[in-house]
Amino acid sequence: MKYVTDFLFLGLAAYSALYGLTYAYRLHHLVNILAAWFVAIHFSKTRPTLAGLMEIFLEDPEDGEKKRHQ
Repeated sequence: MKYVTDFLFLGLAAYSALYGLTYAYRLHHLVNILAAWFVAIHFSKTRPTLAGLMEIFLEDPEDGEKKRHQ
């Protein structure tokens, strides 16, 4: 999780430095993606690991069970 967050910050900083003045309207969308990432980390019930991230997306909200790949 740490590396994903670091990558998002690095990508946002690089985009801001290269294209920030020309395409400033896109910065809004990139910051929204970063904010969504922070919300996903904040509300996750699992440890902040890659396996924990997979559990967030594989859990079935209706019956609380994990989806099985067939």
